Amino acid sequence: MLKLETRRLFAIASVALRYPEHEWLKVFEGIDDELDSFDPETKEGLRSLLAHFCSKSIMDLQIDYVNTFDRKRRACLYLSYYLNGDTRKRGMALLNFKNLFASEGWKSTSDELDDFLPILLEFIAVTNSPAGLFLLQEHKAGLALMEIALRDMKSPYAGLIKELHNRACRLDMEQYPDSIPDGERIQQRFAELLVKECSKVIRNGGYWSGGPLGPKRQCTPPEIATMIEEHFGVKE
Repeated sequence: MLKLETRRLFAIASVALRYPEHEWLKVFEGIDDELDSFDPETKEGLRSLLAHFCSKSIMDLQIDYVNTFDRKRRACLYLSYYLNGDTRKRGMALLNFKNLFASEGWKSTSDELDDFLPILLEFIAVTNSPAGLFLLQEHKAGLALMEIALRDMKSPYAGLIKELHNRACRLDMEQYPDSIPDGERIQQRFAELLVKECSKVIRNGGYWSGGPLGPKRQCTPPEIATMIEEHFGVKE
């Protein structure tokens, strides 16, 4: 079972990462008081992002969103893209998302594809599904690469994606409490996981996401492969 604080974070992120609309902005009105339930670092990151939203017109936010997520595939919000690209194999990956949602009797009201990150975050926040969390953890590499791309762009969204990636890593490690290191070693472990995950995307195309036929070679998109090579020196 996820802590309420984590589900609240996922719920806020599921809205913050969608295309900005007037109704979308209303969700954040008066939300500042609710941020007190988060740890100081998470609270500061969310306040910084909300301050950015409040400092821009809706049109400016929409332009920024399109330029960030829609025109640069390095920061794609569709999780299965990082491991599959625009190939037929992505169809099976999308089916995994759809089947998971159906198994919990949940259906998104969005017109986006089922691997859209805000949809998965909303699903986990609403259903508290262990399988949903597992699926998010399977795509930690995509989150890590997304955060790197956003950081390179100096995007205000980078901090939120970093928090989601760190949270996914932390929750993964919490399944094995005896192995959790203390203090600075936790941050070192996060860094090691990030490099390992990103390297895996190039070396063997990803990892098994529960498909019936087991792991298969995937097709890493060229722009994602280039970014991994630039940051980690890992080549296919």
